[in-house]
Amino acid sequence: QFPTEGGEGRRFVGVNVYDALVNWDADQGDTPPGVIPGLAESWTRSEDNMTWTFKLRQGVKFHDGTTFDADAVVFAFDRVMKRDFEFFSETQRGAGASNLAAIAGYQKVDAYTVAFTTNKPWSFFPYDLALINIPSPTAIKTFGNKEYPRHPSGTGPFKVDKYVDGQVMELIPNTEYWGRKPKLDRLILFPMPEPATR
Repeated sequence: QFPTEGGEGRRFVGVNVYDALVNWDADQGDTPPGVIPGLAESWTRSEDNMTWTFKLRQGVKFHDGTTFDADAVVFAFDRVMKRDFEFFSETQRGAGASNLAAIAGYQKVDAYTVAFTTNKPWSFFPYDLALINIPSPTAIKTFGNKEYPRHPSGTGPFKVDKYVDGQVMELIPNTEYWGRKPKLDRLILFPMPEPATR
């Protein structure tokens, strides 16, 4: 769920294919963006500032047609927090480790509620969560960690239509997107690792 190509991977793939519990406000104008509801419609913080409870958006589907819910959130965090988890990914853990540092624990409260505890009061926690994308558990279970990048499935405004490793990625609109619909019919990304060529 973390693009592993640095800022460009996150900017061009991550925010198009995936959502996080909270998203960045891209309409903020010329001020630094804040966080706004994403896959979580709302959240509250406990009086001791160490438990954050997120009410999840209902009716959201992953690109593979499966349902987004609290189990998907727990799966995403198990994948990067629990080394003994069957689908733990060291690559994904490494790509987002700094955004996971404050998390002491997390749990499903009900089908559309999850709670996180932090290891100390952490006012930046929502900003950290905005960088942790939620992938389809079904897709990862189907393809495994190694092949999943060839079959990505998020809840974002675009879905992957074509992917040839090292050559091209083509994205098309997710017509069932819960938020603002994409304005482009197709987005074609060409990786160019050579700075001079880029």
